[in-house]
Amino acid sequence: MSTLKATNLQHGSAASPNIVLDSSGNASVANDLKFNSGYGSSATAYGCRAWVNFNGTGTVAIRASGNVTSITDLGVGIFKVNLTTALPDASYAISGFCENNASDRNNLVACTNTSDSASVTAMAAGSFCFKTMTSAATAVDQASTTVAVFR
Repeated sequence: MSTLKATNLQHGSAASPNIVLDSSGNASVANDLKFNSGYGSSATAYGCRAWVNFNGTGTVAIRASGNVTSITDLGVGIFKVNLTTALPDASYAISGFCENNASDRNNLVACTNTSDSASVTAMAAGSFCFKTMTSAATAVDQASTTVAVFR
């Protein structure tokens, strides 16, 4: 268990606090979370809302994840990630990397469209589809794929 210790913690008014503790002592921030990481001023922090590390060859196998319930294999190199808790909307960013073997390390993850598979859907609050490709832009199942969602 981690412990957060703070001194000179500032919050909103007593009627409308920015930091709220629930009955279990878990803290939540009512407004944007902001901090100064040595850049001279505080700015809004944008967190990773979901992430997954999985093997996309053979039967898809999730190694580790956060806010991901499952991955659906839609065809060679085409996957759908299903989120545990949906995002507020489909205006998010996806970042990813994949590697099949030591000889082809310049692989990429890209959003995909409906022409790739009849099962591919547009980005939605609860899921998104993407494609894993070789450095030659050929769709291929990759042994090591990681994807993160930011909003």
